[in-house]
Order: sequence, then structure tokens, then C-alpha cells
Amino acid sequence: MTREYKSNTKKDQNNSEVLIVVTWLVSKHTRKNKRNKLKKGIDRSIIIRTLIIKLPIHSNSIMWNMSESRHVSRKYHFTESQAKEILKDILPKTATLSDTENINHLKVDSNAEPPFVCKLDNSNQAKIRFLTLFFGENDASFPENKQSVPLEEYKANLSEMIQMVTDPKSKYYSKYTKIILITPPVVCDIMWEKRLKEFGVNTQNRSNTCAKIYSDAATQVGKNHNVAVVNLWEAFNNRIQQLFDTDIDTSLNEDIVGYSLDKSSPTFGFDQLLSGGLHPNKAGNDLIIKEVMAAIEKNYPELCPENISFTIPICKNILQTLDVVNLWEAFNNRIQQLFDTDIDTSLKEEIVGYSLDKSSPTFGFDQLLSDRLHPNKAGNDLIIKEVMAAIEKNYPELCPENIFFTIPICKNILQTLDGTKKK
Repeated sequence: MTREYKSNTKKDQNNSEVLIVVTWLVSKHTRKNKRNKLKKGIDRSIIIRTLIIKLPIHSNSIMWNMSESRHVSRKYHFTESQAKEILKDILPKTATLSDTENINHLKVDSNAEPPFVCKLDNSNQAKIRFLTLFFGENDASFPENKQSVPLEEYKANLSEMIQMVTDPKSKYYSKYTKIILITPPVVCDIMWEKRLKEFGVNTQNRSNTCAKIYSDAATQVGKNHNVAVVNLWEAFNNRIQQLFDTDIDTSLNEDIVGYSLDKSSPTFGFDQLLSGGLHPNKAGNDLIIKEVMAAIEKNYPELCPENISFTIPICKNILQTLDVVNLWEAFNNRIQQLFDTDIDTSLKEEIVGYSLDKSSPTFGFDQLLSDRLHPNKAGNDLIIKEVMAAIEKNYPELCPENIFFTIPICKNILQTLDGTKKK
């Protein structure tokens, strides 16, 4: 699901049906010379990582893969100051009338029979259903840290990114786009200090207090612009409080579960939601998704999964209207027939090429499959038989005996000719 969204918007910037787009920055190192071999020099480049969530969401958890973030270039600090500029390349520009005319050939006949009706909206507005702005974790670092962004600048950057989409005068304006502003979550000072020391850094550069200040600032920006806000700092703290209020299962072992079970520990609760005291782990990301979905339900109920119609029918609905040849069932029925049939004792396995022992786990399979995977001649004969049976049952007018030949078949031509038949 991760793609460079900039290239995608060029291909389909007018009819994008993306509902949620989450972006982050990744610095990647390449060490190649002209022959694509490793060399000492490092070419640093910035990569836009995008998570596209298209509702309805059928999974309860979405993990963001930040594995490449370990290749960190000092030139890039992964803050919303950079994102503000890169967002201009991510957002689709409002289409012109000529752009709209160029895609008119994609229209589908409104009288077409379902489920193959494709509802394409050819309006001249670039469309992204949801845009989440999730920044502040790095911005909230201490001033001496290169990733730090002053609080007022942080607020101004968020406002500018929101106005890119909401201001009618902006070339990125889209009245269809709903914005969800996500604040930075909590920081566990002790866990993060320990993680820094593992990397040889002895100076603390973040705190939970600073994270709250930036979280409150982001919340205020969202209110000022009347956009939905997911306050992760508050949500994470509420979850930690719930853990404090819940009795601990005494059968658990810290070494097995991987987090503290001692409520007097300063890391209790934090280590169930954070990795290293800063980045959300699986449970933390589960909580983020839960909060985002709750914000959608509260602020944009018309865009909840259950209230959204599909632009293109989902597969299972199409299959319900079609006749399906179930080869798995057909092959298993044939194998069962072989089990129920007496074996000709005059046959020899070396000659026929398949097992004659019904206790063998390959019995029946090796009569229909080649290398236990691909159908052999007998398997393909069964496939043809099942397909022809489906045609006869569902489309009898297309059975061979009911079809008129456009050109007479050879034997009929020969019967009408005088003289010697030619090969």
C-alpha cells in the first residue's frame, strides 16, 4: 500500500477515490556508481511515504512500516516545516475544464446493467476524501535539537497546510476534502532516555511536557479552522489511566509479555503503547486507528464505511451475479469417486504412472495433477467438462449444438460437392 503518491496524482488527479492519505518523510541513502556498484559516496534523497486507507476498512489494525527511517540523513529532520513544502507536490491541483474534457471518454452508460455500472464523477474539482495531518512528535523536541520547530512556527505551518485545501483561492482547494488534524502522542521520558543512550546520546531531547504543549497547540489550530482533531496525547493518557484502573492478570510474566506489570514503575502503561518511549507500537497504532475512525464517525458520519457506496462493485457482489465453476469442489468430487471405485488389480503403478494405493496421501491427486499443482490431461479434461456443463446449464443458447456456423463446416461442404473428395 505504500507508494509515492505524487506520481499517482498525476495519473488520476481528477477522480481520486482515496479516502485517507497518511504521509511521512523517509531519507534514503544510495551508494551507487555508474555501474550500479557500491561506492563510498552517499547520495541523500528524500522519499515521500504514503499510506492510503480506502474505506471500508476491514482490518482492525494498520501498522505503518517505518523500517527505512533508520537511514536518517542529517540534512532532513522529518518535521512539518518540510512537509509544508512537500505537501504541494502530494496534493492534486484543482483540474481545469480541459482536463475534465480529456476524461469524458471514461463515462459509462448509465443504462448498463449492474453490477458493472461504474460511477465516475467528472467534476472539475480534485478530490481526496480525507487528508490527515499528523505532525509534532519531532517538532516538539528541545530547541537545541535540529528537528525542533518553534511553537508559533509549528502552528503557522499547520494553518498553512489546512488553508492549502480549504481556501477557495488556493490552487489546491478542494471542497470535497475533509481534514483530520492528529496531534502528537505522549512521550515516556525514561524509556526515551534509555533508547538514546543505546545510540550513544547522553542528552535528553524530548519530554512528555513538551509533547502536551504541542498537542494543545495543534488542537487549538484545528478548532480555529473548524476541522476535526484527534488528540492523541489525551487518548494515550486515557488509555494508560484505564490500564492503571484495571486489575493485572497475575498469571502474566513480564519477560513474556514484554512490558511492565508493576504499576509503581514510571514506564507502566507507556511501554504497552510505545516502542522505545517515542514511536507507537502495534497497540499504539491500533489506538490511533480507533481514534481516527471515531473522529470520522463524529464529524463526518456520511463518510463512515457503512454509509459509503462503492464506486466499483466489490468482488463478492459480482460473483453472486455470475455463474462460478468451482474447480476445487469438482476435483474433490472426482477424487472421492476414485476412492469409491474398485481398483483394477491388473494395473501396475509403474505403467499407469499414478498411485493405486488408497491409503497413499497422493491417491487421486496424482491422477488429476502434474507435480501435485498443475492439472494434467485428465485434470484439464475435467475442467473442460465442468465449463461445458456450466454453459449448458446457464447459457443453453450458446451450447455447440445450438450455434449456427458462420461458415459451413468442412464435412457439410464435401457432402454438397460432386466429384472426388479431396483431403
